[in-house]
This record gives sequence, C-alpha cells and structure tokens, in this order.
Amino acid sequence: MKKRIVQMSCLGQFGGLGNQIFQYAFGKKFAQLADAEFRHPRWIFGETLFNNIEITPPLVEGIASLPLDFVPRVDDDFEIIDLFGYFQNSEHLSFLREEELREWFELHKVFLPMIKSLRGEQKVTVHIRRGDYLKAQNVFCSISLNCYLRFLDEIGFLKKRLHFVEQKSSDPRDAIVDFLTLMSSKYLVRANSTFSLWAGFLGNNQVYSPCVEDKVGWSEDVSFVKGNFPPICRTTSSFPFGRS
Repeated sequence: MKKRIVQMSCLGQFGGLGNQIFQYAFGKKFAQLADAEFRHPRWIFGETLFNNIEITPPLVEGIASLPLDFVPRVDDDFEIIDLFGYFQNSEHLSFLREEELREWFELHKVFLPMIKSLRGEQKVTVHIRRGDYLKAQNVFCSISLNCYLRFLDEIGFLKKRLHFVEQKSSDPRDAIVDFLTLMSSKYLVRANSTFSLWAGFLGNNQVYSPCVEDKVGWSEDVSFVKGNFPPICRTTSSFPFGRS
C-alpha cells in the first residue's frame, strides 16, 4: 500500500527561524501520527544548526496548501496534503512532546565548543527584537529598553554581567550566531519572539518572558514573568505544552 504524504512547502519561506522550528516540529509530528511520509523543502537554517533534520524526497508539485493553521484529523482520508501556517496555538502545541523536540533539534556537535565558551562568559543575556517589528507596529509590540532595564533592576540583574542581543538583521549567519548566543546564557530575558522562546527551551536557560498581551507598537509598559511562555503571554503553562 502506497504511504500517504504530509508535506509543508512553506518551510523556510514563511516566517523566521523560530516560526520555522514550529513548522518543522508540527509537520513531523502530524505525519508521524498519521502514519505518513513527511516532506519539505531543503531547510538550510535547520540543517546548519541541528543534527537530526531529515533531507526528504522532493515535494509533490501541484498540491494546493491547506488554509492557514488548519489541522485535519490524522485519520482523515487523504493521499497528499500540504500544511500551511505557523502552528503555534494550544491545539498545535498539544501534539508536541518535549523529549522528541530535544531529539529533533539537537545541536550539531561543531557548535558545542562555542556554546561552552559563551557559557563561561555570559551570565545574563537580554534579547531585544527590532527590525521587522518596527516596520509592522500595527501588528507587533516593540518593548522599550526602559522596560528591560526596569525589570533587570527589580530582580537585581543590573549588577551582573549583561549581554544584549538586538536582533535587526535577517542575514541567516547573524541569526545563527544570535541563536547560539541566546542558548548559551545562564539567565535569558526574552523578547516577545519565537526566536528566543526556542533558544531558551533548547538551551535549558532560566527564562524570563514579557507579557505583551494585546499591546502593539512601541511600549514603555511591559512586565516580565519567570518562565518560558509564548510571545503573547496569556497562559499559566510554560513551553512546551505538549505531553511528556
């Protein structure tokens, strides 16, 4: 019997690195549960960073993508489907399991000396997201530097060794260096970004997350909470939500 196919043609072309990790994780898990073959384009970000990213057969052409973030039933009758979306709401996250995520996104060993070196240098890393957030202020919240400094002062981190990562560039090489830098910190004060959410999770950092809720545009009024929460902090559950 011919195996069914779950493909995600948008991987690597729809969103930055944090979004792409969500896409790969959900697509791989959904295909696994549907007893289907998972296919996607070559994912240069993932193949560069992680040790266990599969290079799949070519995509099947001419397949229309499903609606944004739509999830069919795993036992639906299909031969080929093309998933499309970000896959970050509670329904999608419920599919994920921590031990599988850590296996799939295990760093290439070539980066381990860099991680070790950075961990010896960095105590507190602060992730500040600018770039595309400033260009779409009707969509994203840009957290002011004052919010970060106020929080760092509240928890006594201003006297520690601080390292600021201000994400502006879309260059993949810069993104990889920034990601590894965030992973390496003992304490990570995050932006409202999936980029630092995944870095905090994979780096096993002590993470502090911003509560942006419905705020958009420039904000001087964002608080932070302990735990690695989604970019829009409306939950009492830290990431990942999936079953252990």
